[in-house]
Amino acid sequence: MLRPVFGPDRAYFRTEIEGLDALPDRPVMLVGNHSGGTSIPDVWGLAVAWYRHFGRSRPLHSLAHEMVFAVEPVAERFARLGGLRASRSMARSL
Repeated sequence: MLRPVFGPDRAYFRTEIEGLDALPDRPVMLVGNHSGGTSIPDVWGLAVAWYRHFGRSRPLHSLAHEMVFAVEPVAERFARLGGLRASRSMARSL
């Protein structure tokens, strides 16, 4: 769904992700810092690159601020996409 918007050949959110082939086998945790505010284009760009590289065989789960889960339809959609409520305990359990 996001492929038309994100990627190295896109004009709007041109994303270039390198190093996915250097990641160790499962389990692995990537920790990043972003400053996209509520739009978080960097997170969506990483997700598109991740699934282009690994396909559905290696799911990506991201921790998200509680604000994402405040609106029920958004929360449901984000959870279906692998989003989890960000907390220290959730990060430890992952």
